[in-house]
Amino acid sequence: MNIKNLRVVENGEVKEYDVLFTLKDEKKNKEFIIYTDLNSDIDIYAALYNAKENRIEYIDNPDDQIMIDKVIKIVKESSK
Repeated sequence: MNIKNLRVVENGEVKEYDVLFTLKDEKKNKEFIIYTDLNSDIDIYAALYNAKENRIEYIDNPDDQIMIDKVIKIVKESSK
């Protein structure tokens, strides 16, 4: 997936996010999206991306949360 901006409908409202990068887990058949919302105080978000329904979903699997947290820390450290 090579997208730079993402438009999704959340709670009946169109939201637009800037995509930093995506990760695909072939074994689990999951696509993760790392993105930012310039209208928020939080600098980086992570979610599962559901391409069929064009929506982002909460990452509820603890192993996935740990993996994404590690990736984001690596990215933040390398950008200093």
